[in-house]
Amino acid sequence: MFHDELLPLKDAGAWPYVAKWQDAYFVHSAGFDPHGAPADLLRSLVATMEPHQGRFAAELGGGTQPEDNWDQWQINTWGGWAASIETLGIAWTELTHDFQTFCDKFCEAKPDWDERRITDWVVDMWGKIFRGYYDRMPHIKASLTQSPVWWPWGQYPALGADRDKMCIQMKHCKRQFNMQPYMEGMINVAGSIGHPQFGFFSDYPYYALNWGCEQEKVPCQQKILAYEHFLHSRSARHCFVCMGPNQEQPNSDAWDRKYKDESIAAMMLWQSLGGRADTYNFESFYGEGPHNVIPESNPISYTGLVYCALRYMKGYTDVEGHEEPLELRWNSIGHESYLQFINSGGSPCMPALMAAEHGMVAGQGSYRLDGHDITQAIRSPEGYTFTGQLQPGQSVTVVVTTPGPSPDCSLLNIEAYWNPQDPTGLVRDRALLILGGPRLPQGPPQQYTLRSASSGLALDVEHGSKEDGAPLTQWQANEAPNQLWTFEPVGNGSYRILNVGSGKCLEVDCVSRQGGARIQQWNSWNGRHQRWFLIPQPDGSFELLNVHSGLAIDVDGQSREPGAHHHQTIFNDAPTQKFHLHAA
Repeated sequence: MFHDELLPLKDAGAWPYVAKWQDAYFVHSAGFDPHGAPADLLRSLVATMEPHQGRFAAELGGGTQPEDNWDQWQINTWGGWAASIETLGIAWTELTHDFQTFCDKFCEAKPDWDERRITDWVVDMWGKIFRGYYDRMPHIKASLTQSPVWWPWGQYPALGADRDKMCIQMKHCKRQFNMQPYMEGMINVAGSIGHPQFGFFSDYPYYALNWGCEQEKVPCQQKILAYEHFLHSRSARHCFVCMGPNQEQPNSDAWDRKYKDESIAAMMLWQSLGGRADTYNFESFYGEGPHNVIPESNPISYTGLVYCALRYMKGYTDVEGHEEPLELRWNSIGHESYLQFINSGGSPCMPALMAAEHGMVAGQGSYRLDGHDITQAIRSPEGYTFTGQLQPGQSVTVVVTTPGPSPDCSLLNIEAYWNPQDPTGLVRDRALLILGGPRLPQGPPQQYTLRSASSGLALDVEHGSKEDGAPLTQWQANEAPNQLWTFEPVGNGSYRILNVGSGKCLEVDCVSRQGGARIQQWNSWNGRHQRWFLIPQPDGSFELLNVHSGLAIDVDGQSREPGAHHHQTIFNDAPTQKFHLHAA
């Protein structure tokens, strides 16, 4: 996902984060005169945008039409013209429009066939069409079917994919179709083609909120959420079309502030409802022709829209990739810890809180937000997502309740993310809490040597240095001052580890959270990278985990030789991560 070099926004096509989203813009066929020359207009639009590095997608609006007793099929759409322009990113095909519109004709043409045979027949025909797309036009990145939320137009809100049926009354019999076998057939087609970008899209919330009356909104939302689950449970991709709830067809012009603002609002709305689409696509009917194009430097341009989406989705402040700050602060009182999310950035976010538990006892902590238990949600693979946007300067607090003293130990690694679907997976902040486990004796500071469980060598300040930045090494134990350490409790079960010889703290170089960062000594200034958890092991040793990074001290190259330095790495129970404490 990461690129080491990001080019300025003015060269938007070369900025990988923008380019990722520009492929998702598509021009709706409804914006063009079906009796005119749509291909010429589209070519003009693409040519006009070319200096601005703009990239577009065009809709292959369904469908098929019968010829020669239904034995041959052809695409009846202006999108076939659009697809011939090889700079376009995505071609769309609205299959359920076609199936719903012609279903009665299918039944009349094949009166002896049952519903399943007709469904398989249509799926097979579309499979051939899709394979033809990729054979003839390899530049097409995805051919996406319309979702069953359209079914049927006359019974809005849409039919459910798994149970609701569309009844076709014929002269001598009737047929009842539902969407599940049809969509499963198309998912199988996608698998057989093997195209990685094949997906299924839904026009929500535009139709769900505009065409449905007020009492229909919730059922529509529930059905589309169920549809997304239906797709994901079958390893299929859901492509969500971001059209704001107040947009009115056909006035969703691409270069319009309302279009930009409401497209972002639609993406936020879907996430707040629990939706987790694989892609978010921005649709414009764009019926006024290319004369209305504005420069991509304008904030309501396509690039401006994408930039807003990226700021919301990834929390970037600029094209250099600087991050919006999301802080996680905590304080413990007795058996309760208070975790406070603070949006210190300049734009709204939808933070996610995840907790991973490590150690000999798991499942010790429980989590509450506004009196509601959110324990299982936090422990889920996605983590707990707040159902609204956290505005700049706002905060929320999660209460973690832990059990009383225990001889066993569990470590809670709690992480804050800007957005539950942040494609970069950046941890914005982290809190570590120790549950149970032994504590070092209270009273006057006692001096210890820390000896590697792997080599038996002692943790040592190299050359007995008293300078900031001196590295830590391992050496034969001799209880010299540069091998002696004291442990100062600093709250939440963590310690500041001080060298007797220099008086300086054990810390991670450059406040780093990256694996491989050097372990060194420095003057104490109460930074979290200078705090450590002691994680007890069954053999009586301890692992030293940094509070700031959540990573453990390890020996370079897992060496057993004197003079090897130390770094931080993923907590993995390796012998080189374990230390025995010996009182001096």
